[in-house]
Amino acid sequence: MFLNRIGIDRRCVVFTGIPNSALNSTEVAEVLATALHTRFLAPKIDGLGTIDGGHLNSRSAELWSAAFLKELTPIINECLGLDGAPRPAARTAGQGDARETAKRNCAHAWCERHDLAPMAKSAGLDPHHTARVLAKA
Repeated sequence: MFLNRIGIDRRCVVFTGIPNSALNSTEVAEVLATALHTRFLAPKIDGLGTIDGGHLNSRSAELWSAAFLKELTPIINECLGLDGAPRPAARTAGQGDARETAKRNCAHAWCERHDLAPMAKSAGLDPHHTARVLAKA
């Protein structure tokens, strides 16, 4: 699976879902994070508004982003070793950066989404819809 190949500690992989009325992206992110043994963050903020039902308006985007970054900061600090604790161990993924390593390990662009399809289906989600959502990420 992709996450096993890139060499990043799973505690340093964070899934989130941006609130919107078109898709329950928060639930999708939570299911994926649980299945993949990674972290999940989704600040709960009342009264968010959208410009079109799918995209947060400027005020709501700023509120949500600020809350998300506040919750994400301790995780980033932990993963970078800035919190004084030992940095989570990452496996050596090979030469080059993680993106290049992922390209070498993934024969085609769909491999990650194929790996996630069974998890999406078992979570009661449409695996094809989940793949389309992940393709946009």
